[in-house]
Amino acid sequence: MWGARLMTRRGPNGSPGACWLRSSASTMASGVEKNIDKWFLIEDFGSPVEGTCLLPTKTLSRDPAHSHTVETFLTRNPTVTAIIDLSNETDNYEVAGRFSSVAHLKMSFESKVIPSRQHVADFIRLVQDNMPLDTDNGLIAVHCHYGFNRTGFLICSFLCEVLGLSPDEAIDRFRRARPPGIKHEHFIRELYNRRNTDIMPMYSVS
Repeated sequence: MWGARLMTRRGPNGSPGACWLRSSASTMASGVEKNIDKWFLIEDFGSPVEGTCLLPTKTLSRDPAHSHTVETFLTRNPTVTAIIDLSNETDNYEVAGRFSSVAHLKMSFESKVIPSRQHVADFIRLVQDNMPLDTDNGLIAVHCHYGFNRTGFLICSFLCEVLGLSPDEAIDRFRRARPPGIKHEHFIRELYNRRNTDIMPMYSVS
């Protein structure tokens, strides 16, 4: 049985940032340790999604022996002001030290499960509440485990609901920012279903 509780953390400008944290009676695997061989094969992060400050990435590691840690990621992307963690793990990493001004925000979703309409609204609010002060260069990093499906669905939902894009336009923008884009067809179909639009054949992965 899943539950949700709302936590708040201060963003880089001192404003509160909402943080959804879901908990389960079962023990969750540490983020990077789950399917670590596959994690190493995945590109660390993509590029900012066109028209937004959203930067898709895979989950970060707390192990300094790994290449994709908080330290390395934020050094390579110094304009990131917040990280939204959508993964189903609670002990992935910490954002501290010289990066303590970067807001670490949590909305936890089970792998392969489509976020509800309410959770999409929560994600949009979380992004809007933590927009970078530097609107030209500031970035918000977003990740699940690998940075494709949960991440892609929520970013595409943001593109559709906030920017008014069609599902095919949103999916294409995410695909270009984080190749090859959303991988699971049920996520893609739901983006179209929620807008009463037929799925484009080019986006069917079956």
